[in-house]
Amino acid sequence: MKIVPYQDIYQETWDRFILEESWNGTFLHTRRFLSYHNEQFKDMSLIVQNDRGKIIAVFPSAEQPGDRYSVMSHPGITYGGLVAGPDLRGEDCVDSLANVGRYYRDLGYKRLYYKAVPHIYHVQPYQDDLYALFRLGGKHYRDDISCCIDLDNRGEISKGHKWSANKAIKNGINIFTGSMYASFIMELVSQRLLAKYAAMPVHTTAEILLLHNRFPENILFAVASCGSEVVAGTVIFVTKNVFHTQYLAASDKGQNMSAMNLLLESCIIMAKDQNKRYFDFGTSNEKEGSYLNQGLFLFKTRFGSGSVVHEDYDLDLRNLE
Repeated sequence: MKIVPYQDIYQETWDRFILEESWNGTFLHTRRFLSYHNEQFKDMSLIVQNDRGKIIAVFPSAEQPGDRYSVMSHPGITYGGLVAGPDLRGEDCVDSLANVGRYYRDLGYKRLYYKAVPHIYHVQPYQDDLYALFRLGGKHYRDDISCCIDLDNRGEISKGHKWSANKAIKNGINIFTGSMYASFIMELVSQRLLAKYAAMPVHTTAEILLLHNRFPENILFAVASCGSEVVAGTVIFVTKNVFHTQYLAASDKGQNMSAMNLLLESCIIMAKDQNKRYFDFGTSNEKEGSYLNQGLFLFKTRFGSGSVVHEDYDLDLRNLE
């Protein structure tokens, strides 16, 4: 096999591989998605080719911000990792990841931080990369926990959630979808993050609309409205198997009216109607995964969800043979 640094001439074949051939890739791994923040990161992405020059895996990555000696796959998205499929299995995957590590080591990098794709996003089960990390001495250094509903086998829904959703209906809450609500949602998200964490969302309204224009089938905007007033909203990333709530927020009025319960229940029904397998609420962690927001986590469990862990690994490139 051959390791090739990514160049723009590979964009079309990279994206086609992600969306049509890979077992664990999503639209977040495409160059069309990653390119929206090109200037923010020093891209270090690689392509793995077989002896005939065919792409058998890709490795979206960038230099770790603020750390000249580390690479992360990928600092700009929720998960990265080696995106592969049926042509890279077992020992071949071990060799491939070892070659990726040696490539970075030869450039002077010392560590590779690896954010594995959670299994719910796989089109076919693919954890050959986790085995490869074990074989190469990768250390499991971080976990984040996400609440997730298996839509084919939904857990018990709490009475409190049912009561709250019915309360929202009685309060006259209605649910609407469409990109015209993007600015309302992101304003709610910004207000909540600023008030609670003195932070701002990763995406601006302009950026999320840019991504929606690139991926109109993969980014959904949904709101709960009381009359003409938006009181809760969510931005959902849609992959082949999963509805994922990328952003969630409600105003004080929306919280008092239980608007979020009805909004999320409506989105869960949408996911089921689109034959998705999972509804992923996202993680509830802070402080690099070491702190769990228990209240937020328990709120999500009341919808009949189980849990999925996002696993992060640290590979010391200096130890590779």
